[in-house]
Amino acid sequence: MFNPLPKLTFREKAGALACTNAPDPEAPTTACEAPADWHIAWTLTPGAAWFSLACTPCMDEILRHNVFTDRHPARPECDLPGTGWETAATPSYCVWTTTN
Repeated sequence: MFNPLPKLTFREKAGALACTNAPDPEAPTTACEAPADWHIAWTLTPGAAWFSLACTPCMDEILRHNVFTDRHPARPECDLPGTGWETAATPSYCVWTTTN
């Protein structure tokens, strides 16, 4: 079965935005880890949203081989828990939401 999503790695949040793309299919647990330039929404389905961060060279590769819902330039709030994806603007951006 064809998987349209790239291989991504899990990364503990360390404050710096880093690319989570695993460019080598033979080593899918090895992330690129270059500074992230892009925040990608693979799906924005409520309760099942899936996001990742990518550097520009990895984003160029993703654009050639994958389909995603949306992307925008990566900002510090993109990697924080509890952020929401604002799609009304162009480009989209992340906003910090509250659950109160």
